[in-house]
Amino acid sequence: MKTKIITILLMILLAVPGLVMGDETFINGVKVDMNQRQFKTLNLTANTVLTVAQVLEYYIISNQGAAGEIDITWPAISHAICNKVEVSESQVIEINPPSGEAPYLDGSTLHADDCADTAATTGNFHYVSREQADDGTWRYHFSSHTGSLTDTGATD
Repeated sequence: MKTKIITILLMILLAVPGLVMGDETFINGVKVDMNQRQFKTLNLTANTVLTVAQVLEYYIISNQGAAGEIDITWPAISHAICNKVEVSESQVIEINPPSGEAPYLDGSTLHADDCADTAATTGNFHYVSREQADDGTWRYHFSSHTGSLTDTGATD
């Protein structure tokens, strides 16, 4: 009987999105160590479609080692997230929403599938966050911090 109760409690804990347990959080069933996440960097050198696990595990997304522009597409996820995008090489990083979504760029709504390009300036960084609107829809916000982000229309 004890084993059955423990198993049921464990299943409930794993099923609840955003459940915090100490320094670990379960988001959409993925365990995230919140203490380690703030220091983890994902260095990308080629076009990449990020997974839910990657945006949850890594806080910083960088183009360290890239020889040219890279396009990064964020996944559709029903949870608030925030990633820092760092330009580590003098190359453009193209930030893309999931297919069919219209992101916000510094407070302005873009068209569906529009993306934003960073400047090719080493040291610039920007933020990509996911927030739920009053109507219940989830939207990405691309926010420039150092340097600028440019609406370049639909994904290349």
